[in-house]
Amino acid sequence: MGDAIDKRISVSDLPHFLFSQSKFFTKVQSYDVNDKSYLNIAKGILGDSWEIRRREAWYIAKPHSVELPRHGFKIHISLISSHTPEALKNILPVLAEFGVAFKFLVDAHVQDFFNSQACNKVSSGKFLTVYPASQAEFEAVIEALFTVTGAYYGPYILSDRAYKESRCVFYRYGTFAGNKECDVTGASKPVVINELTGETDVRLPYFHLPEGITDPFPCPDDESESELLNQRYEVVDALASHSSKGGVYLARDKKFGLTVVIKEARPHINRSLLNEHDAISGLIHEAHILRRLEYTGVTPKVVEVFKEWQHQFLVLEHIPFETLNYRDWENHNILINDQGEQALQLCQRYFLLLANIIKAVELVHQTGVIIGDIAPQNILIHPETLEVKLIDLEGAYDQLNEQFYARITSRGFSEYDKNKRRKPTVDEDWQAVSALCIHLLHPVCPLFALNPAIKNTYLSALVKSHGLPECMSEVAMLLQAAQVDKVKQVIATTLGQLTVPVAQTGLFERKSLNLDEGECKQLLKKMDDGLAHFIDNPVGESTFPVDYRALNTHPYSVSYGQFGIFYYLRKYTNIVAEPLMQKAIDELMALNRANMPPGLYSGLSGIAWVMYECGYQSDATCLMKQVLKNDLRHDACDLFYGAAGWGLACLQFYSKTQQPEFLQGAKEAAEIITNQLNEHQGTLYYKNLDGQPYSGLLHGNAGIALFFLRLYQVTHNQEDLRLATRCLQFEIDRGERINNELVWRKNYNEKTTYPYLQFGSVGVGCVLLRFYRVTREAKYLAFAQEIAQATQGKFCIYPGAFVGMSGIGTFFLDLYRVTKDAQYLREANSIAYRVSLYQCAVGEGVAFPGDKLAGLTTDYATGTVGVGFFLSRLLNDGQGRELFLDPDFSSLETCEQAATAQLDSME
Repeated sequence: MGDAIDKRISVSDLPHFLFSQSKFFTKVQSYDVNDKSYLNIAKGILGDSWEIRRREAWYIAKPHSVELPRHGFKIHISLISSHTPEALKNILPVLAEFGVAFKFLVDAHVQDFFNSQACNKVSSGKFLTVYPASQAEFEAVIEALFTVTGAYYGPYILSDRAYKESRCVFYRYGTFAGNKECDVTGASKPVVINELTGETDVRLPYFHLPEGITDPFPCPDDESESELLNQRYEVVDALASHSSKGGVYLARDKKFGLTVVIKEARPHINRSLLNEHDAISGLIHEAHILRRLEYTGVTPKVVEVFKEWQHQFLVLEHIPFETLNYRDWENHNILINDQGEQALQLCQRYFLLLANIIKAVELVHQTGVIIGDIAPQNILIHPETLEVKLIDLEGAYDQLNEQFYARITSRGFSEYDKNKRRKPTVDEDWQAVSALCIHLLHPVCPLFALNPAIKNTYLSALVKSHGLPECMSEVAMLLQAAQVDKVKQVIATTLGQLTVPVAQTGLFERKSLNLDEGECKQLLKKMDDGLAHFIDNPVGESTFPVDYRALNTHPYSVSYGQFGIFYYLRKYTNIVAEPLMQKAIDELMALNRANMPPGLYSGLSGIAWVMYECGYQSDATCLMKQVLKNDLRHDACDLFYGAAGWGLACLQFYSKTQQPEFLQGAKEAAEIITNQLNEHQGTLYYKNLDGQPYSGLLHGNAGIALFFLRLYQVTHNQEDLRLATRCLQFEIDRGERINNELVWRKNYNEKTTYPYLQFGSVGVGCVLLRFYRVTREAKYLAFAQEIAQATQGKFCIYPGAFVGMSGIGTFFLDLYRVTKDAQYLREANSIAYRVSLYQCAVGEGVAFPGDKLAGLTTDYATGTVGVGFFLSRLLNDGQGRELFLDPDFSSLETCEQAATAQLDSME
C-alpha cells in the first residue's frame, strides 16, 4: 500500500493488481486456477487430517490440531517452476511428518510471476512458507528440509538468510498472521513482533532481526570482504528503485577515477516454464547489444562485465543526461503555460528532439538491431542540446547474429505480447516513436494499451485545442505507418516555418472542441450500459471494477468502493441495483464495524450517508450512531478520513432526523479538529497524518474550513464561522501566482502544483464558492474566478473526479451556477469533450481508466461514476447537489420557520 496520504502505489507495484485481469485491478484471489497439480500433490501426501484452503495466491495447509504463535522464525522455500512438482514430493513428506503448518503458491503461473522482476522485491522468490510452532521445531524442520532439497534452487529471497549453503531454503523472523485491525485510513495495522519495544514486522529487502531476537545460525563476519565491487567500484547512489531483478547504481571507478553506471542482475529471476533465460541472461545480452552499437554514438559504452557472488554486473559509461520525463517539458509546454512565443519555442524544441530520436533509432536499425522497447524511461536527453542516448536494451533483437533475450514492452508504447520469445519488428519500433509524439505533449500513453483506436483522435484533439501545428498529428500517423522519410521532410519544413515570429507562421490557431447535448446523453447511455455489463459479468470480488485502494482496505467505501457506485446507480440511472446494494449492506452489517474507518469518503459515515439517501434510513441511522462510538474517530481531521468528514455526516443526519446526538457528534468533531489545529499569523492549519499540511478539499485546510462553515449554518455560532474563515484563509495565503496563474502545491514541501479536487486549486475553488454563497463576501468569488482562469483550457492526465478532469469540470459547473457566466458552462462542455476521449469499450458500453491509466474502473474517485456525476450535472446546466459538499439542511430550516411562526403566534 502506498505511504502517501492518498495511498497511491508506485508503477512497479501495478503488476500485482493486474495479474489476474490485465484491464482491471483485482486481487490475486480472483485468479482462476486451472492447473491443480500442486494442490493434488499436497492432497495426496497430506491426507484427510489436514485442512487445505485457498487465500489469494496461496493454499494454506494446516493440521486441524495445530495452534500457531503470533510470530517467530519461519522458513521460505524458493524454487523455479520446472523443478517444483518433483521438489514438492520431497518437501511435503517432511512437513507432514512434523505436522507443521505451511502455505504454497497455487500454481506454476503464479509462481513464475513471483519469480519475475514484476513481483515486488520483498515477496520475490517465496514459493512455500513454513510456520514452525516453536524454536525447537523450527531448527529441526529447517535441517530436515535442507537434507531433502540439495538438488533444487530458486531466486535468493532478499528479506531472508540462506540456511547453510542451501540454494532454496531460507529463513527470517516475522509474523505468522496478518493484523485484522485497521487504522483510520482502512489499511491493516502492522503486526507487533516485540511486545516490549512495540517493534512491528516491516518487510525489508534484506535480512533483519527484531531487537532481542538472536540468529540461531549466526554467520561469522567476513572482515576481508571489500566494500568495492570487483575490487574497483565504489557505489555512490541508486539510480532507480531496486527491483527483484537487481539494482542500477551510480558508482566511482577507483581505478580510473571515472563515474560509471552499474546494472545488476540476480540469478533465476524471470526464469519460467516458458523461458529458461533468467535476468543474468538478459544482462549479458544487453552487453552484447551495446557492444554491437558502440560506434553509433547513441548508446552508452560498455566498461566491463563481471560476476560477484551469485550476481552479474554490467558496468557502463555514465551519461550525465536526463531521462525523457514529461516533467522536463513543464517549463516549455504550452499545455501548461501561456501561448505566444512560448508556443513557438515548444514546437521548435518538440521537432528538434523528435528529429534526434528518429536519427538515433535509424542508426540502431542500420546495424541490424531492433530496439524493441522504445519508451520515455529508456531515452536520455541533454536538456539544452537535446542530444539523445538510448538505454535499457535487454529487449533488443540482433538480426545479424540472431540473438534475442525476451520480449520487453512498455505499456502504451508497444503492444503487449504474451509470447515472450516473439521478436520485435522495425515497424513496431516506429509505432513506439509515434506514441512518443503524444507523450512529448501529454503523458497519457498507457491509455492506448486499453484503447489503441483513440491514439490519433487524442493527439488531434490535443493539437487543435491548443492551436498547435496540425503537422504534429501528421507526423505521428506517418511514424505509425513507418514512413520515416516523409516524417523527416515534414519536420524539416516545419522547423523552417518556425524561424519567424508566431504571428507570421500561420501555424497556431485554437479550435474549440465541445461535447454537445446529444453527444453527452449518448455517452451517459454508453456508461450506463458499461455499468450494466459488469452486473452480468462481475470483475473480481466486487462486481464492479474498482480502484486498487478498495482492494487494499475494504470494498465498501464511497470513494474507491461500492457505495459511491450504488448511489450513482440509484440517483442517475434506471439500472436496478437494489439486490447488489442489499447484499453489500448485509455483508457490512455482519462485519466487526468497530474495526472499520469512520471517514466520509473512506469509511462508515459516508456509507451511512449514501444508505440514507438511497432509502435505507433505519440501517443508515444505526450505522451513523456506531460512528460516534468508533475508536478511530479521533485519529484524523481531514474531510476524507477524519473528523471534518464524519462531522459533516453528523450534520446531515441531524438535519434529516433532528436527533440531538448527531449535533453533539458534530460538535465533538469540531473539538477534535480544534485541538489539532496550528496557528500561523492569525490563520489556522492542520498537519495531516504524515505531518504535512496539504492543500485542497479532501486532505487539506479547505475541507476542514467547509466543515466549520456547515457547522455554523446549523448552529449560527459566530465562533464556528471564525474557525471556518481562519482555516480557509490559510489556504488562500498559500496560493502562489506563477506565470500570472493562481496555483497551489499539493503540500508545501513539493515543487509541483496541482489543479485537482482532491489536492490543489479546484478543491480550494469549490470551497471558496460555498463560502461566497453563505457569506456573500466578494473576495471568495474573485479568488475562485482566478482559479478558473488558471485552469481553463488545460488537459489533465486523468478523466476522473478526484485527480482528474471531471473534478475540474465540477468546479466550473459550480462557478457557472453561482455567476451564470456562460464562459464557465462552455469550459465545462469543453472539459466533457476531453473526458470523452478516455472512454474504453466494455461489452456494449464503456468505462474509464483509473489511476495511472492502468486499469478500467467504475468507482466515484477514479472511474465511470465520478465522470457520470459531472456529465449528469452538465446536462442539467450545473444544477444539483454535489455529494457530501452540499448537505441538505432544508428540514432544519423548515423546523426553524415553524418554531419562529409558533413564537410569533404566541406573541
